[in-house]
Amino acid sequence: MAGKLRYSGEALGHLDRLTAFLVSQADEQTAHRVIDELLDAFEILSDMPYIGRVHPDPVLAGRGYRILVAGRYVGVYLVIDGEAWMAAVYHTKTDWLTME
Repeated sequence: MAGKLRYSGEALGHLDRLTAFLVSQADEQTAHRVIDELLDAFEILSDMPYIGRVHPDPVLAGRGYRILVAGRYVGVYLVIDGEAWMAAVYHTKTDWLTME
């Protein structure tokens, strides 16, 4: 049985800002395609929540955070009761290691 992938308010905010940025740089169709591809890539966590690596920051790793890289983006998530909870979504060029 497949689990669920849930998104925190912060992660949803990151996706909204990413969509707005992509619309400003390209167009709405491209933005939605990129977001759809990103969400599809993260969806593997529904079935395999431990597929991502332990977060490289020892403090965040100690709190249970994991990462899943999808192209130019990284999802930072927790596994709670067997379900993946996406905490944040960052572009790999940002300082995503500290989650600030």
